[in-house]
Amino acid sequence: MLTKLFNSEISARQLITEIILILLGYILLLYISNSFKALLYLFSISVGTYIIAHIITFYNLRLATDIISRLIVPAAFLAIIGLNNAGLINTLTGSISPDGPKGAGFIAMPFYLLSASAYLADVASWKMRDAKPYLSFRELALYVALPFKLLSGPLETPSLSAVPRHHSYTLSDSRLIVGFSYLTVGLFMKFVIGDRLDVRYLLVSVDPILSFICAAVFELKFYFDFAGYSLMVLGAAKLLNIRLTQNFNHPFTARNVVQFWHLWHVSLGGFLQKYVLRRNLSLFDGRESKLIFASSIFLVSAMWHGGTLNYLLWGLFHGIVYYGYITFFKKRD
Repeated sequence: MLTKLFNSEISARQLITEIILILLGYILLLYISNSFKALLYLFSISVGTYIIAHIITFYNLRLATDIISRLIVPAAFLAIIGLNNAGLINTLTGSISPDGPKGAGFIAMPFYLLSASAYLADVASWKMRDAKPYLSFRELALYVALPFKLLSGPLETPSLSAVPRHHSYTLSDSRLIVGFSYLTVGLFMKFVIGDRLDVRYLLVSVDPILSFICAAVFELKFYFDFAGYSLMVLGAAKLLNIRLTQNFNHPFTARNVVQFWHLWHVSLGGFLQKYVLRRNLSLFDGRESKLIFASSIFLVSAMWHGGTLNYLLWGLFHGIVYYGYITFFKKRD
């Protein structure tokens, strides 16, 4: 157990740095949630995930392992939507309602739940292929509690937990330049542009033109806020040579709706593709049924932000647009 917890393949400096990062994740969660119960929940998630992962690898229950590989992440999404509707956890829209749950119900809890479910899905997939997954509690704890993804993502896959074994945390001039460049651009997008795009006074307007302007400006505000946070996180991680997903890649330059969703919130799109679409696409026969299933993923993407009617309609709209583009316009593009 100790050899799995403290991997002898890494240097003492790497080990200390990773333990500091884990502690920083817990400290940051405590600072924002102001609840020691949130820390207990996070630690329980890590321990519980580690125990379940070992149970999966120990017992040869192929049907159960296949179900876990395919369905545990979709089940986690449904659980998050249910917990949000019950008022037990906040949403993932990047804001915390003053009337929403406090403490352990902090906005970051869904990230932890999805990280744990993704890890178990990968362990089950490794088991199905008779591979031997590397089960280090230290790496799992680092992946779940990594402070860089606490506030706004990105929603990384468990492959991130293997990164520390393949690089050092030593600083370099080039890394400092790149990291601070991302930090500077992120700060500018969030605080200089995003915070100045205030459309609250237009929300009560019934004029169609003003309503359209309100929707357009709000979309830009959401982009500069979210992309700004993501770039700040990306820059901070680069300083330690941790390569996170670049969450936004100029989405408004996309030529069609499919390309737009490949460039917008890249980590969420990749996460849904890996754990929901690809794992379950083989369950459907025929091109039409596969396309309907792929289009329905937009419902999952929308509803995890909040289990409300407006998000349901938002997901239906984008699913229909995606279906229509693939069916009628893709060949012309």
